[in-house]
Amino acid sequence: MHPLIRLGLELPPLGVGAGRRKTDSDSIALGEVARLVEDAGIGTLWLTEAAPDGFDPVPLAGFVARRTSRLGIGIVVRPSRGRHPSVVARDVTTIDLLTDGRAAVAVLEDGRGPLDVDRVTEATAILHRLLTEDEVTVAGQFYEVAELTTRPRPVHSHGPPVIAGFTDQPLPSDSRSAESILVGASAAAYVTGGDPPDVAACRARLDGAAPASSDPVLVWRGGLPNDAAGEFATSIFQAGADGMIFVLDDDGEAGGAIERAALQRLIDVLGPIGDGLGA
Repeated sequence: MHPLIRLGLELPPLGVGAGRRKTDSDSIALGEVARLVEDAGIGTLWLTEAAPDGFDPVPLAGFVARRTSRLGIGIVVRPSRGRHPSVVARDVTTIDLLTDGRAAVAVLEDGRGPLDVDRVTEATAILHRLLTEDEVTVAGQFYEVAELTTRPRPVHSHGPPVIAGFTDQPLPSDSRSAESILVGASAAAYVTGGDPPDVAACRARLDGAAPASSDPVLVWRGGLPNDAAGEFATSIFQAGADGMIFVLDDDGEAGGAIERAALQRLIDVLGPIGDGLGA
């Protein structure tokens, strides 16, 4: 399992308040967020694609890269919002080269749209190929590329890890969708959500959908409950998750400054987990 997808913290979509700290509130600027997350031993800080009035995660990733030296930097993209895999490949490669191989990317949808599975699968497959192959030609349902090579190339020949899945359901009802994403799209991991029973069910269905020779990786993504957060995190691993991405205040809208107390609470839970995992 790639170390950058073992343990992560995902920030909510960020807006203009994210780059500065307000003097009249207990807020914290993005640069300090990145340093705190890195010092806590958390593997990757994930920056998510926002609505049109929010910040783009790619320049935010460059901002974080300047202020860290070990922290993995991931961007979360939603194919339905129109960003072409060829653009994502170039963006992720740039981050990867700026950070000496610390880039990762997640291709996610909520799973409620009729074309979500097909769109995630195709976007992930093309993105993986662009990050690992010298020349790619694809004429798909949603995207086309012709004799395209992403230049410059990523740090490693296997490229930055690409994970994919759905945020609002443990696994689409058709188990073949999991196989198509993990095998056909060559995702490094399948992303799921839900409570421990949902994770256990997803684990069983994921193992059943994958070829016998493979060892599919399952990454849980979601927010922590207010009570017994550490116990909940442990139960997610016990239910079958191989990795976790904890989301800070995921309301789906571009926000302002990040509250220090909320961030510190999450770090207090994730730090010991990272120590145990060697993240």
